[in-house]
Amino acid sequence: MATRTISTRMSIGGENEYRRALKEIASDYKVLKSELALVDSQYQGQMNTLAALTAKEGVLTRALENQQRKLQTISSALQNAERAQAEWTTKAEEARAKISATEAELERLRSGTSSAGKSQEELTEELRQYQKALADALAGQRAAAQGVNDWQQRLNYAQRDINNLSRSLAQNRQYLDEARASSDDCASSIDRFGR
Repeated sequence: MATRTISTRMSIGGENEYRRALKEIASDYKVLKSELALVDSQYQGQMNTLAALTAKEGVLTRALENQQRKLQTISSALQNAERAQAEWTTKAEEARAKISATEAELERLRSGTSSAGKSQEELTEELRQYQKALADALAGQRAAAQGVNDWQQRLNYAQRDINNLSRSLAQNRQYLDEARASSDDCASSIDRFGR
């Protein structure tokens, strides 16, 4: 008979919305990459023309805006994960404090120095609940820490992509300025030649 393994993965609240937004942004980026490939194919052998450089600048500008949206989304997700990590850490600390207090009360009850109103069974049950709360908090803390690491890594890669796109856009603008200056010079020399 086959056995079934059940595994759980804790997630940070709101994480699915961030992932959905990133999928949409990635889909938009794929379209922009295809537009850039189309521009390259349309102007093959003429990439230094004013029309080609202008078309490329438009696509690169939209791609940069797309990646900036991605960066903002990831930054928000990272902040959310950091907040969740802090909340789980607080819950773990609270559970540890309750465990310590309950264990101390149980010890006083066992040694007979306490006239507590709670029985040993009640305190033992409370202790089990606090230990479960601590285990849950530690699991949440680990999941949140993993989320923080994952989102930080995505943020780093998104920033790298923005840097690369910014350099490509700056280079394209330089070529575009040169093409405009060249066409202006050509127009004035044609104008002089016509006279």
